[in-house]
Amino acid sequence: MTTSRRSSTGTNRWIGQPTHQQTSAGTTFPKTTAGVSWLYGRLFAWLTGNPAAARVEYFIRDQNRAAATHAALSLLGVSTLVAAPFAIRNLIDGWLLRLRTNGILLPVLLILGAFVLSAVVSTLRYILVGYFSEKLALRIRRDLYQHAIALPFPHIARARHGDVITLFTIDTVRVRTAAAFCLPAIATMAVELVVAGVVAYLLQWRLAFAVAAIGVVPLVLLRLVRGRVRAISRVESERLSRLADHLIELTGPAGALHLRAFRAQHTGQEEFDRLGAAISTAARTRVQVFARLQLIAAASSVLATMTVIGFGVWLTLNQTMTVGTFVAFLSVLLLAFRSIAGFADLRTQLFDGEASLVRILDFLDIPLGTTPAGDRSNVRPLTTADRPHPPAGATPPAGPVASGSEDAQRPPAHGDLVLENVSYSYAPDVPAPRWALRCVDIAVGRGEMVAVVGFSGAGKTTLCHLASGLLTPTSGRVLLGGCDAGGLSPAAARAAVGLVSQEPFVQRRSVAENLRFGNPAATTDELWAALEATGLVTLVRSLPEGIHTPLGHNGHQISGGERQRLSIARVLVQNPRTVVLDEATSNLDTLTEDLLRASLERLLAERSCLIVAHRATMTVAADRIYVLENGTVMEAGPHDRLPQRWYLRPAGPRPG
Repeated sequence: MTTSRRSSTGTNRWIGQPTHQQTSAGTTFPKTTAGVSWLYGRLFAWLTGNPAAARVEYFIRDQNRAAATHAALSLLGVSTLVAAPFAIRNLIDGWLLRLRTNGILLPVLLILGAFVLSAVVSTLRYILVGYFSEKLALRIRRDLYQHAIALPFPHIARARHGDVITLFTIDTVRVRTAAAFCLPAIATMAVELVVAGVVAYLLQWRLAFAVAAIGVVPLVLLRLVRGRVRAISRVESERLSRLADHLIELTGPAGALHLRAFRAQHTGQEEFDRLGAAISTAARTRVQVFARLQLIAAASSVLATMTVIGFGVWLTLNQTMTVGTFVAFLSVLLLAFRSIAGFADLRTQLFDGEASLVRILDFLDIPLGTTPAGDRSNVRPLTTADRPHPPAGATPPAGPVASGSEDAQRPPAHGDLVLENVSYSYAPDVPAPRWALRCVDIAVGRGEMVAVVGFSGAGKTTLCHLASGLLTPTSGRVLLGGCDAGGLSPAAARAAVGLVSQEPFVQRRSVAENLRFGNPAATTDELWAALEATGLVTLVRSLPEGIHTPLGHNGHQISGGERQRLSIARVLVQNPRTVVLDEATSNLDTLTEDLLRASLERLLAERSCLIVAHRATMTVAADRIYVLENGTVMEAGPHDRLPQRWYLRPAGPRPG
């Protein structure tokens, strides 16, 4: 799957249609091109000064009805602002000053009704915003998760885990707060401010102009400092993600173990203090900026109130303005400056949300990079200078030639694993790239066991990841049963190839859930058969809850060798046609390895198997052995033709 997205940080790009779409993963979107969500996006972009912030529309465009309902409730609430001041004026001028009681119930009920209506509307808006915000957070997290699991493996391997965790937690909460709470509140306050201005003008236009001249000052200052506040929010978000990454590294079982083993608690504490101090510095800077703005807003409010009282009393004494109008004007003034003060408070959260939205969009804009079969436009061909020259006397690799249709979505039952002239670089676009693999040709037929040996850094793990479809070749192609591995659907790829990695992965869940990771439909009998094949039956039966016992974080309730055997059992439950073993027995003792090898020989009789191993015991039974050095196949042949060679003893000295 490929995507075409525009940058979320550019200032001259607009995002009229959402660029992030993963409909094949189950996400669907309304086809409307405009609505209340569109207005929300534009308002967000205008308030933060970042056109890319308009893309928040994508996350709420399926909630146009809820947004429109909220807008209607806001307008209904603002209508009380129109009725209440005039009712107050009539009550004072028409009844209180004249000491009349006849008919006084009408203005009193009108004022009371306005306040009751305002309270009811506020409650309904609160409920609606709560529902709206949770839907928004769910949409963001779902899209982040769908994108994260679809990203190429190299990007995930290079990413800071703290960045990813922060996207799902702090950044999502900040965007939810900004889009679901701050934007509607600011829009409501803006309408209230406009209506208050109109009502004030109708009550007493001279006072209205005087107050407007004073009240515009904090609004102008808010706009002037938004660039600085936005920069502070982005710095703070980045520092929070670094702190999260630090915590994940040192509080996980592996990090906590090494922290104590090296007695490095002081070093970890120093790093935590440094990151925490950096976050506090950014937060204090922002507080100082907004404290000055709050001071100016408060001073403007006091000055406006003094102006209204002084000028209003003079107008009242000169009988230019009634007492009722004076009191009504004061009530409008208080509401107007409450909205102005609210702007300053909400803009802080708004800029936090904008900074987090940019981080989320930057993550969603990372190309997925998977190249489907028949579309190899992003595969870089090797130049003549790139191609290695085999050393003299090297045995060329042998193997079947791939055949079949690249358009097939599921490999045939007899499927071979073929790496055809495969080259790979982790940074292919830089000048003179360093090649992890170059011009590798390896073929594994049905029922064959092929081994790959070589020194550390020769490219063996990279080869396993290519054979498993985790990486896309920079040049050449990987075929499974004649089908390009990049064009297989997830279900077809799962049925085609299974990987047992060098570092076993065990979830916190139960033994059964771990075994079903690659085959959720597996029966209990199939689980026990895999456990028996890997020698884990006795261990599992000794656990407190048997096969349903949770194994803890990364399986820390069992040993390293047992975790590796469990990962092999999981692939057996997956039941793929091709199995790739990347140092799958490196954590096993000799006796367990012998038992497991005997089981594997029976289980792999009908499958293709690619083994990466350092021990000769795992390669001696291979039909063919490939020797890798510096990413190039140096020699290939069966074990009996290559006896006592240096590549079967990688721990020893290299041949001279």
